[in-house]
Amino acid sequence: MRCWSACEAVTSVVPKEDQASHVGALKEALAGAKEKERRKRRGGPLHLRGLLLPNKALAPFVPIYLQGVLQGSSPEVREAAAEGLGELISLTSEDGLKPFVVSITGPLIRIIGDRFPPATKAAILVTLGLLIRRAGAGLKPFVPQLQTTFLKCLNDP
Repeated sequence: MRCWSACEAVTSVVPKEDQASHVGALKEALAGAKEKERRKRRGGPLHLRGLLLPNKALAPFVPIYLQGVLQGSSPEVREAAAEGLGELISLTSEDGLKPFVVSITGPLIRIIGDRFPPATKAAILVTLGLLIRRAGAGLKPFVPQLQTTFLKCLNDP
């Protein structure tokens, strides 16, 4: 629990306008933690223990990735942030994800309509697909927007 408090303390002092610049470092840190956990386990779902805490699991990380998706300085930063969100979604439990479904889904739906390179849109769509698989009924309020979003993206190059 102290580690979680430390993560929250560190991320809370980073100004909102600077959070997008930390997407790469956060993504690398989570990739390292995932690799260490993967080496320990043999089979079964891969979850990071800290991301299993209900109501707190993603709190320090979601704001950084959302700022990266929404305000990233380049399409590459936005793509990395969308991929990072997908990684978080896949590494947390359903209970840990539940409180963050709305705060993640809304911005992703909003940003996918902007003009971005195909790789950036693909990363956002993959993350939305992971959300659908993991959150299920928690996305019920977004069904009309998700249908529209996916249909529009079918026509994109």
